[in-house]
Amino acid sequence: MMSDWLLNREGPIAVLAVNRPKTLNAVTLGMYEELIPLLDEVEADPNVRVLVLRGAGERAFVAGADIGEFEEEFGTPEKAMAYDRRVEAGTSRLAGLHKPTVAMIHGYALGTGVFLAVACDLRIASNQARFAVPVGRFGIMPSPPDLARLARVVGYATALEMGLTARTYTAHEALAMGLVNQVVPAEQLETVALTLAGGIAENAPLTLIGLRAMLQAVLASPEPPPLEIGDTWYRRIYSSQDCREGARAFAEKRPPRFQGR
Repeated sequence: MMSDWLLNREGPIAVLAVNRPKTLNAVTLGMYEELIPLLDEVEADPNVRVLVLRGAGERAFVAGADIGEFEEEFGTPEKAMAYDRRVEAGTSRLAGLHKPTVAMIHGYALGTGVFLAVACDLRIASNQARFAVPVGRFGIMPSPPDLARLARVVGYATALEMGLTARTYTAHEALAMGLVNQVVPAEQLETVALTLAGGIAENAPLTLIGLRAMLQAVLASPEPPPLEIGDTWYRRIYSSQDCREGARAFAEKRPPRFQGR
């Protein structure tokens, strides 16, 4: 039986693909539960420094949740709430991964596709990508954590517009609203995304982890954030071998050899 997820490693990069191209990579509830141990595996692998999330096939990143499950899973408010809690367990595991994540988006990213994309750190889209949050057309609700992650990326007004209008946005509109970091020709998408991931993987792992953790803490803190919010990471990073290696490599005019410690 073909797996609904495919996990491959390319050097320091793990590539995780939603593998349901016949359904435009619509995600089932069971897939969210399968996602957690896969992400645990990526987290535990010391050789993996960056995760790239993509959809299999040529037509979609993720074209939403599997509509075939809606009648059963959304039959009562209690069922819908239980569904969202199980979905959030998978999505929050992706958002909380300690390694940088890049969403490689081609074709459709609808509903769940948008929410999985904004759970990643960076988003690279092909010029053929299309984005929408069409919950109003189905009479359903996104979860509060999904809405919060979307609003943190695009802002309150744009997140609200996406939900209220249910309209479809082009890749260049998504770039203008800050939903994606780059738009590239479709034939260059994989090369650009993997090159970006490879460049990230060359940097000091502890700094990358600490930078993400501090940014998340800053966004959750009062304005302006206290300096103490970074104390834990300052201690880890400035006492690390990588910190000393970075300075030595610069002085010796050679590429640094970071070990993540």
